[in-house]
Amino acid sequence: MEPNDYIEHLQEQINQIIGVKSTLKRRRKNREDIQRTIFLNVIPLLEHAINRGTILESDFNIDVTKYEELFYQIIDSLIYLHFDPKAAEVILFYLYERSNPDGTANSILDANGNEVMLETTEDLWNLVQFIETDPKKKK
Repeated sequence: MEPNDYIEHLQEQINQIIGVKSTLKRRRKNREDIQRTIFLNVIPLLEHAINRGTILESDFNIDVTKYEELFYQIIDSLIYLHFDPKAAEVILFYLYERSNPDGTANSILDANGNEVMLETTEDLWNLVQFIETDPKKKK
């Protein structure tokens, strides 16, 4: 089924359900939607790259840290360049310190002293957005 055929079929079904003629409009992605999509794609890629280096060292005794360190410094700097310093720290915690070699997970403390577990990149995105839009933060 072609995309336009699918949309027309969906439109007919909606019209039958609600009993009136309606129109469907696709919402354009705004800047936050685009940033969210990029963030949710990039963070797992960074995790994969970090884990790959760890696996090479642990399983094959190949140390690539001298080679990769420059790239990670650049990535970390770009994260600090783009995000609020507190948000950048949370992102770097998620990438480098959230998981222990034995498989256990570390948590972070929120402003009220409560432990927060960041289990998914969606959790990380939501926390970063909260930090970035916090009215208490000082510029």
